[in-house]
Amino acid sequence: MLIYDEQKNDLMLVEVKMRTYLPPKIRPRQIENYKEFWNDSILVLVVPEGNVFYAQKIGDLETKQVYYRLADFEKFQDIFTRVRTEDISHYKDIALQTMKKQRVSSTTEEKNE
Repeated sequence: MLIYDEQKNDLMLVEVKMRTYLPPKIRPRQIENYKEFWNDSILVLVVPEGNVFYAQKIGDLETKQVYYRLADFEKFQDIFTRVRTEDISHYKDIALQTMKKQRVSSTTEEKNE
């Protein structure tokens, strides 16, 4: 996703990953690829707990098997400072509902196999 900040006249590349389980797993090779090709981009992580939305600059992430939302990522609003609190709350509810549906769907598929 491309985000344009007209106040800073800046264009940011943002990758969003939603994880329905904790701790969130992101393949190390994927982070290595991001660092090689999009080191200045931002990774947004959506997880089913806490603040729900977290973000970190790719260049600031270490390559490892498991990421911890509070230790490895900042709150979304700390990176995207102009996003309104009420918008984050609104989308937080939508994200939580979506993740709940995905977990139920995955559980149902596993039982049917």
